[in-house]
Amino acid sequence: MSRSTEAFYFRLHHSKFLSATRTLSKSEVGLFALLMAMMSERGEPLVVNGMLYRGCNSTKSAFDREIARLIECGLISRLGDGSLWCGWIGDEIDFRERKSSNGERAAKKRWENSQQNQRSSDADAMPDIAIDRKGDAPRGRHPKSRVRNRDYKAPSPAPESAAGAAVVFRSGDNCSDFMRAIDPHTPISFGSELARDELVEYIGSRALRRGADKDACNNFQRVIHELAKRKQLTRSQAEEELHRFTHKAGEQNAKKA
Repeated sequence: MSRSTEAFYFRLHHSKFLSATRTLSKSEVGLFALLMAMMSERGEPLVVNGMLYRGCNSTKSAFDREIARLIECGLISRLGDGSLWCGWIGDEIDFRERKSSNGERAAKKRWENSQQNQRSSDADAMPDIAIDRKGDAPRGRHPKSRVRNRDYKAPSPAPESAAGAAVVFRSGDNCSDFMRAIDPHTPISFGSELARDELVEYIGSRALRRGADKDACNNFQRVIHELAKRKQLTRSQAEEELHRFTHKAGEQNAKKA
């Protein structure tokens, strides 16, 4: 899974944190904070194994005892495959992605405005072209021009993509950067089947990050794969399906609880 380029930190609301941990021991609070930092950095649930025990500087028995307490308090949840996840971090990842998307749109708008202003400025500053030596003004030139610049060419406007034209994802491209940069309603095409599989796997992994169980993740990935094969996949469609599957998984988990 590709890490978010902005996952250098996560916001921790002190009043919410103090209220949620006031009944925990110091070691339980420390473990909770450490797990949140790991989840934020990796952008995905944590697999419970010996490496995680060592990363938390804990033994299996102590880790299991403290994690059971965190799960009891609703601060950590155990997913269907046994991995650990924190809803606070899921909300934080969603916040980062929305913030990044808004920033991309604002930057694109500023670029478009600057290009429009540049074209207007170029048009106003266009010099007159000199008449030829015989005194006959060539077609398209002003007969009273005094500026001698026979090699001058008017600037071409910046190219604009055709409405509805597909954007191509190629194998090896950064999935996260690609999805943030494209227009939400532009269809996505693929340079190869491998490229399609890479992007579908990345999009599918986002359901796991939001706490969906294995079955929901598999179903979500099948839908994304089918949309990609039909050349109907867009960023907006992927977000809509992600919300539908994770919302449905959340309702099912609530019923089980």
